[in-house]
Amino acid sequence: MPSERQLTLARLAAAVLCVAALAACRDQQPPDDNTDNGTIDRPPAQRLPIVEPPFDRDRLLLTVARAASAHSAGMNEPGAQRSLDGKQFEVRLRFGCDGPGPRTGEHGWSLDPDGRTLRLRAVSTLSLDDEVARGVAGDGVEAVEGFWLPRPWLLQAACPSARPAANPGTAAEAQTNSSEVAPAASPDVPPASAVQRIGIAQFFTAQDARTRRRMDRPFEAVKQLGEGERAGQDGFDLVLSGRLRARGDGRVILCAGSGRDRPPDCIVSAAVDRVRIERPADQAVMAEWSM
Repeated sequence: MPSERQLTLARLAAAVLCVAALAACRDQQPPDDNTDNGTIDRPPAQRLPIVEPPFDRDRLLLTVARAASAHSAGMNEPGAQRSLDGKQFEVRLRFGCDGPGPRTGEHGWSLDPDGRTLRLRAVSTLSLDDEVARGVAGDGVEAVEGFWLPRPWLLQAACPSARPAANPGTAAEAQTNSSEVAPAASPDVPPASAVQRIGIAQFFTAQDARTRRRMDRPFEAVKQLGEGERAGQDGFDLVLSGRLRARGDGRVILCAGSGRDRPPDCIVSAAVDRVRIERPADQAVMAEWSM
């Protein structure tokens, strides 16, 4: 009969064999797909789509400059503009820089004698009556409504800075000196009056809803200013927003003019969805219209 000491050794040997067997079984198990060195595998993060900002005044004018260059160089290919179709835009037109007092047929603003009642007015300045609009409209267009951009050489909507007047004596002396030796005019230098016109407009055909047309109705609004609220020091911004719209030949920017020493006039075809008037200082909305 085995002694007590032999039984104890047998039990220890059996325990060691069990531990070894369990360890071997654990080593043979396939690795857990959700564990790797103590870390949990997570699905890769999904990339959010990049939202393209709308064309602002700066970007739109630079795009027009490229289209005008191609037109003047005789490389007016509609295919280069097809990517613009449907792009969102938000363009600002500064008006009222000369102070209150709108005149008939023009943008402007005024204050009533109480100093609290602000009156705003913006009118369409581009129509089918314009020779350029008629030239680029094409067949089937019944109406054109839009705006010529004031001071299109400014990439941002702003009032031009005031320049100090020249010294009268210096100006007179320069005129005298220039009259003594008058250089011949260069044929490659355009006259000072050759300013390019750039506009943005909607082209309406018989198939388009007439409810979207303004029919020469101005954008007018009356706003009561708060106590101590001031308006008009820097004019106002007329803000047009919507989507660029290609015409039948695929072009969005329609340019006309073949003068060698004058830039062509260009009209951007668009579908305007919203019009508003803002105060430039804080972009406070003075009035708003849906088209």
